[in-house]
Amino acid sequence: MTMISGAAIRRIAVVAAILFPNAASWGQVRSADRASKPVFKGEPGKQRTELHYDPATGTVTVKLLVQDASGNFIPDIRPEHFAVFEDGVRQAGVQVTVEHAPVTLGLLLEYGGRFPSLNRELAAEVSRAGHQLLETLGKDDKIAVWTYGDSQNQIADFSSDRQSLDGSLLGLKPPDLSETNVYDALVSVIGQMRSVSGRKAVVLVSSGIDTFSKAKYQDAVAAARESSTPVYAISLAPALRNAAQLHGAKVSVDWEAAESKLREIVRASGGRFYSRKTPSIYRQSMMT
Repeated sequence: MTMISGAAIRRIAVVAAILFPNAASWGQVRSADRASKPVFKGEPGKQRTELHYDPATGTVTVKLLVQDASGNFIPDIRPEHFAVFEDGVRQAGVQVTVEHAPVTLGLLLEYGGRFPSLNRELAAEVSRAGHQLLETLGKDDKIAVWTYGDSQNQIADFSSDRQSLDGSLLGLKPPDLSETNVYDALVSVIGQMRSVSGRKAVVLVSSGIDTFSKAKYQDAVAAARESSTPVYAISLAPALRNAAQLHGAKVSVDWEAAESKLREIVRASGGRFYSRKTPSIYRQSMMT
């Protein structure tokens, strides 16, 4: 009997739908096109295939890292995708186990009360987003949580303790009146992620609105481009825009421009951008 164990990056399935699962309020979600550069890329010589033989059972175990020809990790790998051949003959009795490599995430949540009439809606969206994300993570995954308004505030350090992390998120109340300085917050969090080893990413839940950052939009793009940490952005713009219309709030915001800038930051990092305004349901993995 031959046993193959394939190690691939952990799949966080249907990210936008997980973070915003209520189809009645959020509609259909899909991602932007694949980024122009690999999110994670293999380093030749550092990831080695492990080969073990058990003479007592005659079992050969091969543990390998699965990538495509460009060095990208491949999502949605299943046991039935593997086959073993010897001298051109496919072997029977092969067992395949797909292991998921741990991931470390920095979750950055918009939490500025620039528009008081939307504060309750904002609090509900980001709290639910964080809670749903926690439910998707594996036992070896770690996550840190920041909120931002005038400045970013770390409410939870990197941890695998789901109960403690969830408690921090559930304790969020509607934000006070403040600016929404997403560029400053994102540049700061990307910098803090540099010391994190292994597979990592920033998950940004934001409208993309920036009101008074010291960092410019171009600074955020540059920080994302130069970082080894991909940014995955879930746009709050459609939800907040709809809420403003529903409640008759007078909010003068160029939502399209905010999303466009957010999309470019994400693209520069090698991550993905998600919005509900496209018609098809997103069915890919976040970390591909």
